[in-house]
Amino acid sequence: FGLELAHWMGRQGVRQMVLIGRKGADSALAKQAVATLESNGIRVMAAAVDVTDPSDVTRLIDDIDQTMPPLRGIVHGAAVLDDGLIMDLNRERMIRVMGPKALGAWNLHLASKHLPLDFFVLFSSVSSLIGNGGQGNYVAANAFLDALAHARKAEGLPATSINWGALGETGMAARDKEVELRLQRGGIHSISMARAMTALARVL
Repeated sequence: FGLELAHWMGRQGVRQMVLIGRKGADSALAKQAVATLESNGIRVMAAAVDVTDPSDVTRLIDDIDQTMPPLRGIVHGAAVLDDGLIMDLNRERMIRVMGPKALGAWNLHLASKHLPLDFFVLFSSVSSLIGNGGQGNYVAANAFLDALAHARKAEGLPATSINWGALGETGMAARDKEVELRLQRGGIHSISMARAMTALARVL
């Protein structure tokens, strides 16, 4: 989803962007995406950053400040799944899921709150609105994103938390048919990437 978003932003006229992941652009898909973006005249910084580490995030913001034009927006789309009934979710399994999404968002918030951003977008999930019996850790992480958006708004900072459903062409549901079927049984059907991008444009 993040790579699709990067391509979409490029089509909207963005000419400088920073893409981050725990291992940077190490996969063949990520490398190809960066190459395609650069071939279209977009300057890309692909950085290996652990968003759960506040020093990593602070270092990233400093690097952007020193080597790139002013940072104008952040989209946080990190997500990890480790499904299980709540009675089976121990501390390790909670941290595995809540770390990248919730703690990562918090670290980005703290490191960037002094910047005059145009947008700070958090990719939450419909699960934080309707729950999911097998994803207590994931639901909690997304509920945190929604609450952080409210907290930022109360401070006069830009914030948008989007409660995405299942995406049909990319993302976790598309990669895991069991997840997709479970969502469909609950009445949540997938949406196309084109519709998701149209919705994002309207939200922004």
